[in-house]
This record gives sequence, C-alpha cells and structure tokens, in this order.
Amino acid sequence: KGPPIDLCRWTKTSSCLGLLSWNLESRTKMMSYLFVAVLALLPFSSLGCKPSLLTSTSYSTTEKIASSKTVFVVDFKATCVSGSGQVPSLFASVGDKFVPVVRSLDDSIFQVSWADEHKKASSGTYVINFYTEEAYATLRRAQRQGTTDANAKAAFSLSVQHPGASQAGLWLQTEFIALVSALLIWWFANNLKNKLSA
Repeated sequence: KGPPIDLCRWTKTSSCLGLLSWNLESRTKMMSYLFVAVLALLPFSSLGCKPSLLTSTSYSTTEKIASSKTVFVVDFKATCVSGSGQVPSLFASVGDKFVPVVRSLDDSIFQVSWADEHKKASSGTYVINFYTEEAYATLRRAQRQGTTDANAKAAFSLSVQHPGASQAGLWLQTEFIALVSALLIWWFANNLKNKLSA
C-alpha cells in the first residue's frame, strides 16, 4: 500500500510518483473506454424514434410521348413521433416490390422513386408503405418463409394519385420524327450536290 494521495501532492517520493502515474493511466484508459462506448452507441441513437410523415409531394409521368416509362417520384418529410433522435433509415414497398428510400445531405427530405412500363402503370392510387430497418428485416424474413409476422408493421404509409399517362401531344414518337427529318435533309443535300456537280 502506498502513501495517501493527499500526501503525494506535497511530496515527490518514488512511491507517490508511481501512484500518481497509475492514477493518470487508469483515468486515461477509463476515458478511452467511455469514448469507445459512446461511439458504439451512436448508430442506435435513433432506436427510440418512431417515424411519422409530415408532408409529401409527388410527381408521375402524364404523357407517354415524353418518356418510354412512367416515372413516380415522391419527396417527403418525416419526424420522430415518439422517442428522440434522428429518423432512422427507411425502406419502402409499393405493391409487391421494394424501392429504395434516399435522404438529403441535411437529413430533412426523403425521396422514393420507381419506374414502370406505361401498360403496367395504370391510373389510380398507389399506396407506399415505409418500414424501419428492423421491421423491413422482419418482413423480408417472413416473405422468404412464406408466413406473416405482426412485427413487420409499416411505420407509416402515403398515397400517390396517378392520373395515368395519356397519348396527348404528338401521335408519332419523337425518335421517328427525328429519323425521318435526318433522312429528308440527307436526301435534299445529296440531290443538291449531284445537281451542282453535273
């Protein structure tokens, strides 16, 4: 047993110096363990968060002439209804398929998008279900096993109204018009060249 710590403040004996250095080493180790523990818990800081929808805006293709597929884009804001912290990673499902959910750099806006052929993307209401990481994993596991799981509930849902993609505008595809125009220009230029050289 070494001398009391209070005596070590006033004396510089070898046993006191050893005790002080041990105290400093143990404090440093303790602080590093605490720092590592805090870093390890950071990913779980949003576990208590139950996400909920705040606002949303959506876009879907309305003219077939503009693109070869119907595109859906939904931007939305979400917040924690219960718990605290950042809204956790989200996963979305539309019908029987899963689509990615991305978030902005400042974590304020989320976006989900997907595309389908015009024939498959009929007009109507599309319901998008959003899942937390845990619920998504539970849902996928249940789907692989061919069962259902009560824990695989959607955190929230939103509906997108799609009016359908119409054939409004040009009756011909723009690619066809561009090809015919290029061929006509080439034909006129070739004829003009032949007349000038004759």
